[in-house]
Amino acid sequence: METSEPGRRIFLVFWTCLVQLISVWCSCPMCYCRKLALSCKEVGTLLQLTIKCDKCSYEGLWNSQPFFGKIAAGNILLSAGILFSGASATKVLRVLSHMGVALMSIRSFFRHQKKILFKAVHQLWSEQQLWNLSHLQAERESIICGGDGRADTPGHSAKYGTYTMMELRKNIVIDVQLVQSNEVEGSNHMEKEGLQRSLNFLQNTWNLDIETVITDRHAGIKKWLREHQPHILHLFDIWHVAKSIKKKLLALSKTGGCQALQGWVSSIINHLYWSVVSTPPGLTQLIEDKWKSVVEHIQNRHTGFAGQFQSCAHQPLEGRERQKAWLPPHTKVSTEVEKVLCSKRLLPDIQKLSPDHQTCSVEAFHSLVINFAPKMHHFSFEGMECRVMLAALHWNENGHRAQHTTKDGRKTYSLHYPKRKKGGHVVRKVLEDASFGYVASLLTIVEALCKGEEDDGEIPQPDPGRIPEALAASYEHPNKEDAVRARVTRFNAA
Repeated sequence: METSEPGRRIFLVFWTCLVQLISVWCSCPMCYCRKLALSCKEVGTLLQLTIKCDKCSYEGLWNSQPFFGKIAAGNILLSAGILFSGASATKVLRVLSHMGVALMSIRSFFRHQKKILFKAVHQLWSEQQLWNLSHLQAERESIICGGDGRADTPGHSAKYGTYTMMELRKNIVIDVQLVQSNEVEGSNHMEKEGLQRSLNFLQNTWNLDIETVITDRHAGIKKWLREHQPHILHLFDIWHVAKSIKKKLLALSKTGGCQALQGWVSSIINHLYWSVVSTPPGLTQLIEDKWKSVVEHIQNRHTGFAGQFQSCAHQPLEGRERQKAWLPPHTKVSTEVEKVLCSKRLLPDIQKLSPDHQTCSVEAFHSLVINFAPKMHHFSFEGMECRVMLAALHWNENGHRAQHTTKDGRKTYSLHYPKRKKGGHVVRKVLEDASFGYVASLLTIVEALCKGEEDDGEIPQPDPGRIPEALAASYEHPNKEDAVRARVTRFNAA
């Protein structure tokens, strides 16, 4: 896929072919003599040829690529291509090295990142964020946000926590916050800190009216929003609650005397979704009563329920609908199921499930972040921050892609067999190819920065003071020579 302008196409030219071109077609521009002496110098991907004429002593310099300011265009564009695609610099440079391509060093890549590329990403993200938030502000309508946190590693040893705030009706990322674990009490507190920073930015800096925030059931976030943001309607994403319930039911179905529950797990989860989406807004008690009715249904009782929902809404069950084994009342399985589905911690949260908007878009965005910042690699604070911003730029440009259609107008689908389905299939829409217009904008900014032509205007520049100190900064560091001497002595090495 072509992302560069036709006048800026780059080709691989072998050295032998270049020498052949010069020897056959080139002559001295002064005396037209063909007896030329060549000497070359490599500066990363740049080849500089010094051409001398043996007859008239003419000396000229030829560069294999243009310059952006004082930087060879090929070098900075290679660094930009690596970062903007979310690739690993080590692997990309190794691939090109195996091909025999003249390259810059890995240190040059990190230098380009620090001096130019990070600034370019911040500038474009700030411009687009300014544009998006200005439009939300001009509409003078309350907004519905979906928020969720992402750790850079599995488990409880995460160093970075990324919190994403997405406007769900427009399906755009409006803010991303990066928290380092030593900025809070520990990695478990990073998600709440990210939410607080994001709401502070949206409310105090931009004066946006946030009507609803939809998150998972993070206990710290629930308490903080209840105490500090009581005017915001806090709802929960259905999928997160369904996932928790399904996990408990599956574990219960594997215990003795509860195997009959296995056939009901999917139906119970489907009933949860139905209970929420089929209820008009505001009738939270009706949602709870619908949910609790499933306990009666699986015991083959379909009428006479307590509360606002007094009987099942389904038609008389016939055929395949009656093949499931009912769970007899007052048995171990029915009693344990009721404990799971009607626990005192779960029922209040059932009433707060969101009927209209979910955080599935935020989860999809976090899957996209993996392409730019894989969890198997460690990044500096600025590196992680910029790669998350790049993911946000990509999402905002491609979040509204239409479904791909064939030449005869039929919509395209694909079949997948995920492990969680245990042999079952999933049908997914095939979307149109992604676009990368933001990369062209980034390269324009990079070129301007290299030439010293950037015009920051009102775009806020990244504050160096926002970068927290390293995790090891609070510990005493030994002298390197002493540490090496201790290791050598310990292992009796030569």
